[in-house]
Amino acid sequence: TPPHPATPMVDMFAFGITVTKVMTARELESAGALAELVRQCQHSDPQQRPTAAEAVASPFFTQQVYQENETFGQRVHEIAALQDQIFTAMKTVEGKKQQMLSVQQQLQSLAAQPDNESPKDRPSMSKSPPQEQAVSALQHQLLSIQESIQKQTKLQLKRQRDLAQARAHLQKLQGVPAVPAYWSTSQYQLSLFEKVDVTSEFKKELQSFFDCCTSGRVGRGRGLKIHTIWRVENFKLWTKYAGRRSELQISSARAAADGREEVVTVLTDQHSWTRDLRLNGQVNEKLLVHATDYATADLICEHGFDERVPALEGAFGGGIHFTEQVPKAEQSRQRGAQTLSYMFVARVLLGSKVYHTEVSSAPVLIPPCIPDQPNRRFESVVFDAAGTQAGEQQVDSSREFIVYDRTQAYPEFMVACESA
Repeated sequence: TPPHPATPMVDMFAFGITVTKVMTARELESAGALAELVRQCQHSDPQQRPTAAEAVASPFFTQQVYQENETFGQRVHEIAALQDQIFTAMKTVEGKKQQMLSVQQQLQSLAAQPDNESPKDRPSMSKSPPQEQAVSALQHQLLSIQESIQKQTKLQLKRQRDLAQARAHLQKLQGVPAVPAYWSTSQYQLSLFEKVDVTSEFKKELQSFFDCCTSGRVGRGRGLKIHTIWRVENFKLWTKYAGRRSELQISSARAAADGREEVVTVLTDQHSWTRDLRLNGQVNEKLLVHATDYATADLICEHGFDERVPALEGAFGGGIHFTEQVPKAEQSRQRGAQTLSYMFVARVLLGSKVYHTEVSSAPVLIPPCIPDQPNRRFESVVFDAAGTQAGEQQVDSSREFIVYDRTQAYPEFMVACESA
């Protein structure tokens, strides 16, 4: 018999097949109304399949999706309300602490006041009735303030736990990469980014790293003292970076299956504090250094690194260059009365396919092709000039790490330094 002519029912069958390809069987079964719609679309009899209009009118679109959107909106409003409540509780605690300080000062003032009542008229070491009443009232007020501070602090901690749960649920609804747990700003202000001052938290660790790295070939005799450290919290950049990391994980799994997996070691691997950042070793996610000036640093915080900016005539052309050693303070810029040097300690995805070379290449815009796979390219370049010669003198340089995709680098820390 001749084949049946194609009808719109073929498209409905294709819709059902597409859904089963992008979802696991367990995910589909837990999807409720969607699972039923897919079964209908895959019916062997085309006449039994729903039309596009009937599919759109199914419970999945009219009820389940609407309910999910409504839940999403509720979670957004809940998060906003919780943030307001936490802010209010913080302000209340600050106000109560000011009141407590004022009461303590009044008590100290009363204790220092001379007693004008004759010792004959009252027992020794006792206060006059007006003073006793004033002291008693202030002590009662102080106790009340302390109880209020404890109550507001407990409320603030509870709201913070509720906020964390609401954010986790919203992440699940959004289906977007979760931001690092240590971020302090909200990921739902998508148009904003924050530079969070973490100097007190990371100065000791990063200074140790800087001291270690500046004792090598590049920074010898040019030690740097950390002035300020900011953690960059940029949800838009992080989402793109996390997406690229997921892509490279798939590529890395294939490379491991082919016996081509590669592990790159850098100086920051030796520092235990980096474990809290949960770097992904499968894709050679490393902490590397990139020097810049203050004006450009702010642009990088907001818009990320850009492989189009470097001069094409430079070594390896248009790529984003990083080093494992702290560069010399060549990027110092005058800011106020103090000369500071700015650099990033960035997350960089080198990937599982890394091109190693000791020879500077011609200007390029993309990494070289893999020799036995001409349709595929390396994911990063590592240039090591340590063994090369310049005339009769050895070139004084550290390894350079170059990526040609801006989503393979995230500005984790922005650091301001001064020459030690």
